[in-house]
Amino acid sequence: MGYAVNHDTECKLQKSEYSFSDYFDIEELQQIQDLFSEATGVASIITEPDGTPITAPSGFCDLCNEIRRTEQGLIHCKNSDAIIGKTNEDGPILQRCYSGGLLDAGASIIVEGKHIANWLIGQIFDEDQPMEPLQAYAESIGLPDDVFQRGLARVKRMSKTQFESVSKFLFQNAQMISRYAKHNLELQRELNQRIRHETEIEKLNLELEEKSREINKFFDISSDLFSITDIRGNFYRFNKAWKELLGYTEEDLKVMRYQDYLHPDDLYGYYQVMKQIEETGKNIGFTPRFRHKDGSYRYLEWSCIKEGRYYYSADRDITQRKRAEEEIRFYSYHDQLTGLFNRRYYEEEIQRLEKDVNLPLSIIVGDVNGFKLFNDAFGHKQGDLLLKRIADIIRSECRPSDIILRWSGDEFVILLPSTDLEEAALLVERIRENCSQVLINDVSIHISFGWDVKKDPKRNMQEVMTSAENQMYKNKVVESEGLRGSIIKTVINTLHEKSPREEKHSQRVSNISQSIGKALQLSEMELNKLKAVGLLHDIGKIGVEGSILDKAGALTQKEYDEIKKHPEIGFRILNSSDDMQELANVTLCHHERWDGTGYPKGLRGEEIPILSRIVSIADSYDAMTSDRPYRTALSKEESINQIKKYSGSQFDARIAKIFVDAVAPELQ
Repeated sequence: MGYAVNHDTECKLQKSEYSFSDYFDIEELQQIQDLFSEATGVASIITEPDGTPITAPSGFCDLCNEIRRTEQGLIHCKNSDAIIGKTNEDGPILQRCYSGGLLDAGASIIVEGKHIANWLIGQIFDEDQPMEPLQAYAESIGLPDDVFQRGLARVKRMSKTQFESVSKFLFQNAQMISRYAKHNLELQRELNQRIRHETEIEKLNLELEEKSREINKFFDISSDLFSITDIRGNFYRFNKAWKELLGYTEEDLKVMRYQDYLHPDDLYGYYQVMKQIEETGKNIGFTPRFRHKDGSYRYLEWSCIKEGRYYYSADRDITQRKRAEEEIRFYSYHDQLTGLFNRRYYEEEIQRLEKDVNLPLSIIVGDVNGFKLFNDAFGHKQGDLLLKRIADIIRSECRPSDIILRWSGDEFVILLPSTDLEEAALLVERIRENCSQVLINDVSIHISFGWDVKKDPKRNMQEVMTSAENQMYKNKVVESEGLRGSIIKTVINTLHEKSPREEKHSQRVSNISQSIGKALQLSEMELNKLKAVGLLHDIGKIGVEGSILDKAGALTQKEYDEIKKHPEIGFRILNSSDDMQELANVTLCHHERWDGTGYPKGLRGEEIPILSRIVSIADSYDAMTSDRPYRTALSKEESINQIKKYSGSQFDARIAKIFVDAVAPELQ
């Protein structure tokens, strides 16, 4: 392996603005290289990208030195070095030297995309190297046989596999040196920046000596804390911000030292930084906590340099920023609504939890029954309240070592280290019991649970999770249906309590709808549906503010848009129950118009379910003949005339005629 000048154009293009020696202590690297060569037995050298040696060669064998003394051998060595010294970020370059075929390798040292040096190793005789070509090569370049034999006897023998391992180790070292160089470059830049700052501070120091009053004025208008102290921390000078930010008086600062204001846990770091400043004289940053006079603490970003026997410090209050960072870190692993851990926390912690020391590790999966229905009926604020109450109940029943997660919208997961199935089942019963005693909007909390345990260290935790989820879903099928019916009844009662007028209106719409259905000669089953849907058609108004429902004046467009949502809300509520799904679509469409200008879907003519068309007439007639907050009731005759007027546009003409001719005359 040679270290001749490499004139590769690529190296010229990548030449760094800094030299290799700007990054490193060459003597220290020489020692590392010598030890590397001594430990591995391979020759080694570090060169510039153009091949100029940076370090002295380590462990070069006599045979290669003799070959390089010949004219042809030197040319071949240069060509080999040019190839293995090329830029390569994926791994070492291995090749046989052109000077006879000994194994060589090279790794690039690259900093910020620039090729700044090569680390070359080799001169290895491996098991695949035939003797004859090497001997023939020595003869071809005029190397005496006795010189060749003596040199060959001293060449390092190593298997190709071993050399590949050494080359990979070399590559890793080169990568480490590259990172080290990048770090040194950043430090150099930072040092240059800090030197500029020090120059500015030196200028301020001169002004301080010459124009004390002006400097004091500058100090006092700053919101940052400026101070000058001696090595013991005694204050020589300070600004008003110490009083304004931390509440201390001039008398306090005269009798207390700088370090007396620091949090006890930050004192060690402070003394370490002061030691570095003392040894290097460099400006070193630090972020300790400073004690306010009231006993609270504030985070201050502290920078300090030493000039002569004094230390010049500048402290900026970053308490709000630090607290914001802590809040961001908290919510990276916690659910914002409940404060429980989130799925991201689970994914990062599960490997730690799966350790044998935590086995048996039980997992409980819980899903809130009827949560979507509850949200649709009572609104998201009440839904959030429900989830927070559940979180509080689970938290109160679990141990500090248990991990509680909000897994998704209405799903919770509990991880129980050192807990078997029986203990997990007991915890589930306690949570269920506590939940059953809590009412939110007169609805008790119901959660379906499933659980499983990991006992075998080889069992995959995802398998345990899936098993618990499957059990939970099976339980949910059994437990949910009855609850949905119960919630719907509660919703109806709540709506009627919120607006008694709505209860009477629904009863009248139900009666009128049945009368129309009888006049149309509908079946008994259809009449029963009309009875139920008449009572339920406005159930979606549970999601509308009472102030809008009972508003005395005209509705704003925004308020009217809220009112128009009630068919869809009612549909979602009723559609959640298998028993009422047939009624859900009728409820959804009862404000559609025959001409297609209704809401929410804009259906036209026969597209609208016949029961919805019947309820539409019954609903409109009762609304017109009843007192409303914004107007008095119309007479029966006026209301019938309105039905006639909008027959064929708002209402189905056939049903409207039957209502007017056969039903309306019988109504009181």
